[in-house]
Amino acid sequence: MIFTIIIYIAFVVITIYNIKTNYDLIKYRSGKRLRNPDELSVRENLQLGKLVKEKRKWSLLGQALFFVSLFIAVKRDLVFLAFFMTLYSVTMISVTQLEKKIVKLLDPLK
Repeated sequence: MIFTIIIYIAFVVITIYNIKTNYDLIKYRSGKRLRNPDELSVRENLQLGKLVKEKRKWSLLGQALFFVSLFIAVKRDLVFLAFFMTLYSVTMISVTQLEKKIVKLLDPLK
């Protein structure tokens, strides 16, 4: 019983934080003219490649967790659904943080 309550509370808190980080990224990104990858130095290109690769890994993990959540939703087990959706939200927060690093790297006015 207490585990169920903890999962639901964590789901709500992390989902709210996920929405906030996405909103912050949208605000940060708006109005910025980003450089093309051709305009970056060799070091910046290597850093961009690492960030994109890491973002892709987190995105794939998030997609897998989302599909597991869909499967669990069909089985109608709400506690496990909330648990996997919490994990999905955590991965999306990581993707958003990586996207913010990429935008900062591409910002010509750093």
